[in-house]
Amino acid sequence: MKPILLSFLLTATALADERSFLTVRELAAQGQHYQALVRYSELEESDRPLAEKLAAARSAWALGLSDRARELWDESLAFPGFQGEERARELLSRSILELQEGHFEEARSIAEKTLAKLEVSPLRAQFLLVIAEALSGQGASSQAESYYKRAVEESAPESRGEASFLLGECQLKLGLMNDARYNFANVESRSKYSARALRRLTEIDLTQKNFEGVLTWIDEGRAQAAEDFEDTWIGYARISALIELDRVENAKEELERIRVRYSEKDPWVALANAKCEAGLAGKRDAQIQTARADL
Repeated sequence: MKPILLSFLLTATALADERSFLTVRELAAQGQHYQALVRYSELEESDRPLAEKLAAARSAWALGLSDRARELWDESLAFPGFQGEERARELLSRSILELQEGHFEEARSIAEKTLAKLEVSPLRAQFLLVIAEALSGQGASSQAESYYKRAVEESAPESRGEASFLLGECQLKLGLMNDARYNFANVESRSKYSARALRRLTEIDLTQKNFEGVLTWIDEGRAQAAEDFEDTWIGYARISALIELDRVENAKEELERIRVRYSEKDPWVALANAKCEAGLAGKRDAQIQTARADL
């Protein structure tokens, strides 16, 4: 056998042997969720402590096995003496599972019961978000808004962007555009929701005819997350703002930019083209009127 192949086989065997000694928690922590569930199934009931059961629940959730995850979590939560912050965190995961499955009443029920036992904290803010999202999913946006606001107030700085963004989304549904704009603008650039917030700000300012704002948000978006701001709608929005600000030449440059990237059959490219043509026509008319006035 060739030395390289032998070395590979020995390494693979060693890794397999190493995995055979790993606990469910260790396998789950390494992202080996299927192996974690297999290991859990191999254990006798007496060898399934709380930590292993919780790790198995999270692995089942990661694999999309919602029923199995639900079963394992409920067994874990029934353990005598399982209390405190760790229990609350597992209940949070349990409520999020129900939220993802569209079981809004169940998600709310778990979150509300846990919320009542918690002091003001970033952890409690996560339960407030679950309740708000469940209410929003049920079409109760007015009720959801107050929970989103409380979540913003209680969130840790590093996670406040999510709460602010979701509050803005809720306020858009309620037609509270200025309030939504304020909350989208409060999403920090380091937040994973930043690019989405900047797009919303672009939409709002285009609707409200704040054209300088449209250009500001698009430029900021392209600086932060270029790929999220390279599509035909963004091109159309920027061209519309430039035309309204009488920056026709800049609008033509943007139009050429999106023509190179996208088909002219794209509806936003077609609308952008029409905007440029109308802008050029308007500029020509203005020049003619100025020339006539000078005669």
